[in-house]
Amino acid sequence: MEKKYEDYYVAFIDVLGFKELLEKNAACEEICAIFQSLQENAHTGITVDGKKVDAFDQVKYYLMSDSIILYIRSEIKDAFLALVATCLKLQQKLITRDQPILLRGGIARGELYVDQNIIFGKGLSAAYQLETNVSVMPRIIFNKDLFT
Repeated sequence: MEKKYEDYYVAFIDVLGFKELLEKNAACEEICAIFQSLQENAHTGITVDGKKVDAFDQVKYYLMSDSIILYIRSEIKDAFLALVATCLKLQQKLITRDQPILLRGGIARGELYVDQNIIFGKGLSAAYQLETNVSVMPRIIFNKDLFT
């Protein structure tokens, strides 16, 4: 099978305060509960005008330490809506914890190669750059170039 890039919307999200949890020797159970919450809410759908948005079933995620990567093929109807709403749902779930956790991230559109546990491409790099260089406060941002 030919390996190739495809066009995706990609969110790169930093879980703020995660390193501090590790440094204060948080129980493994506590950290696992955070990841469990992320997994449970990564595919939480919404309805628009009373109709289920099928794109939510297509949002994929990759969890690694204090980073979350969410991605969905851009040609899927309502893909951007599904990705943004999934990010919102994750933040809502984490901020209501006894010890609230905030997220900071960037959303971009671009080429991505995905194969099981391998993920890379310009889209991911662009989302990472937004999170690292622009989104300095707890928030998830995207730029106007996303829609051109």
